[in-house]
Amino acid sequence: MWSWWEAAALLAFGISAALLHRERHGVGQLIDTSLLSAALFSTIPRDGETLRSGRAPERLGSRHPTMVPYGNYQGSDGRYFFAACFTEKFWQNLCRAIEREDLLSDQRFIGSTARTANRNALDTILEQEFLMHTADYWVAHLNAADMPCAKVQ
Repeated sequence: MWSWWEAAALLAFGISAALLHRERHGVGQLIDTSLLSAALFSTIPRDGETLRSGRAPERLGSRHPTMVPYGNYQGSDGRYFFAACFTEKFWQNLCRAIEREDLLSDQRFIGSTARTANRNALDTILEQEFLMHTADYWVAHLNAADMPCAKVQ
């Protein structure tokens, strides 16, 4: 699903390595990547989880296995937007933006590990909050609060 993004990231790493090599050795490099390589690279975390646990990981849709909240949410107009709390700063910004600072002291949601363990409860709360306004409202409101989000096209 995200192969283009991983391919772009791998290409950026390759460019950085090539520039470092040129700086140190005075020789340029050929850089090559592919969507297939990127797709295989992107499966590593989930494959590792499968090897460690002995079972296939659950399907998460647009959700992330270790970052919560992170995914598509629906506004009151039926349209979707994507929101990503991949740091504590963004989690705090989200809670303040939706006027649910009580979530910051809720033991189920203190820290990334707790939010991941209680993802269903947190997503249920957020889904109810997000249904109070349109997707456009939330994208504008959350962006103004320094919270990563974008409308789903």
